[in-house]
Amino acid sequence: VMSNKKIPSASPRTTWKLLKPHASPLKWLLALTALLSLAGAALQAVILVLIRPTFNLVLFPDGITKEELLAAGPTAENIGVGEHGSLETSFLDVGSWLAQWIDAGWAQDSRTMSLVLILLLLVFLTAGAALSAYGFNQLTNLVSLRMVVDLRLRVAAHLMNLSLHYHGKRKLGD
Repeated sequence: VMSNKKIPSASPRTTWKLLKPHASPLKWLLALTALLSLAGAALQAVILVLIRPTFNLVLFPDGITKEELLAAGPTAENIGVGEHGSLETSFLDVGSWLAQWIDAGWAQDSRTMSLVLILLLLVFLTAGAALSAYGFNQLTNLVSLRMVVDLRLRVAAHLMNLSLHYHGKRKLGD
């Protein structure tokens, strides 16, 4: 049976005051957890940034005009398809530099080498984001477990330090 009683909620300041004695010994682990969270978010954002050079260099090279793409729909202007920015130019430059150093028939095109470079970056960035997420999960589990164990030990020590008279006058279950 559900009751209509309103459950009181604590403000974040009150919650922090209660958790501060348990979180203070773990402040470095909490800071590392926050850094891993930020690193994972940044790596995932960089992965999304690599979509634009892939579209502009490989899928829609200069052979297609911007007018033809705009006629296809309004999303072409939002994506920036067909425009080369500084990111695309740098990928082309690195791709042509790599094509000079690799002596293979498939590697002579700067666009192909740019695609290989983008794919390698995607693999490394995805691996970094996955490692960051794994580290974040492991550290949050470790910090929360240590805080719960510390809290339980403090409650048990407090109960054991109470006098026998206090325990004797309490009813069972109090």
